[in-house]
Amino acid sequence: MFKIFKYFIQRLMYFIPESRFFKTKVYLFRLMKFDVAKDARLFSSVKVLGEVKVSIGKDTFIGTNTLITGGKSTVVIGDFCDISSNVLIISGTHEITPNAHRIAGKGYSQDIVIGNGVWIGAGAIILGGVNIGDKAIISAGATVVEDVEGLTIVGGVPAKILKKMGLKNNPIKV
Repeated sequence: MFKIFKYFIQRLMYFIPESRFFKTKVYLFRLMKFDVAKDARLFSSVKVLGEVKVSIGKDTFIGTNTLITGGKSTVVIGDFCDISSNVLIISGTHEITPNAHRIAGKGYSQDIVIGNGVWIGAGAIILGGVNIGDKAIISAGATVVEDVEGLTIVGGVPAKILKKMGLKNNPIKV
C-alpha cells in the first residue's frame, strides 16, 4: 500500500513548478519516508525508485531529471552538495553469469555515500558501492565506478583523476 502512496506523490510532483516551492517538495519527500533536510532544494523531476533509502543533507541542491534508484541499499548525500541535471545515482547491479541464459544474473545493491560539499556535473553516473569524499568534483558525463577521494576532480568513462586540489583559498579554473 505504501508503494502506491509513494507512486502518487511522485506523480503529484509533476504539477509543481521545477524551480519553485522547494519546501513543499521536501515535505512530500519526507512523506515518502526519505530523510531530507528542510533547506534542501530538489527540482520536481527528481525521482527515487526502488527500495533504496535516501538521506539528503542540509543546503543540498539536486537538479532536473536526477534519478536515484536501486534495491535494498542506502544512498547518503551530504550537506552543501550541488548535483546537476540528468544525474543517475544507481545502487543496483547484477552478478555476471556467463554460463546462464542471461548474462545479467542475480540482482544486488550496494550503498552509495556522497560526502559534504560535492559537486556532480550534468549527466554523471554514480554506481553502487562508491564513496565520494568531501568537496570532490565529478565532471559532466563521468561514470564513477570506484571511490573518489575528497578534494579531487574526476572525469571520463570510467572516471579517472584529473586533478587533486589543495586547501588553498584561491579559486581553481577547470
